[in-house]
Amino acid sequence: MVISSFDMAAVDLVRSLDPAIETGFLLTGRDPAIDAGIAAAARRGHRWILPMYQMLVANGSAELLGAAREQRLLTNTWTLDDPEIAQTLAGQGIEGVITNVPDVILAAFA
Repeated sequence: MVISSFDMAAVDLVRSLDPAIETGFLLTGRDPAIDAGIAAAARRGHRWILPMYQMLVANGSAELLGAAREQRLLTNTWTLDDPEIAQTLAGQGIEGVITNVPDVILAAFA
């Protein structure tokens, strides 16, 4: 289970109540919001960063995923329904995908 929110204070509160619960920060927007979000999530002890998939594609997914890994963060993207993009991101090491079409995304990985 991962508790995530666009509101960093909300995931900070969850983390303070129970550090065993994995928390993550949802990201929208473009640079420098991405770098700032990654840095803030890592600094505050969250384990996940959750950028919307359009951010990954528009801002160089390999670099963003690498930056998250450098901060020891796991990455999950949302709401990704395109199997080709999902395959690309999986090849670059993304740990999770939120989708409306799990059958399509799972078939892409089969």
